[in-house]
Amino acid sequence: MHQFRKLATSDREGRRLTRVLAARGERVAWDGNGRVRVKDPLLEHAGIVEQVMLVGAMHHFELWDPERWQQEKQAVEESDFADLARYLGL
Repeated sequence: MHQFRKLATSDREGRRLTRVLAARGERVAWDGNGRVRVKDPLLEHAGIVEQVMLVGAMHHFELWDPERWQQEKQAVEESDFADLARYLGL
């Protein structure tokens, strides 16, 4: 989200992408038990069938299929953290 805020008003493609992504957002309501229902197309896109992993990502969280999350986590663990820090500008 932070990168979207940095887009110049003259960046046509950046603004177009921002509009398309924002238009896909949906407001959801909490049910009586404090839960939200994730729509089936999003679950299918994430490959989530029976279980879900809630993963914190600084200012937001992500829902992952547990097996896919383990693969993602392993890929990062196998990376050189110094390279990741440089990539992030740390």
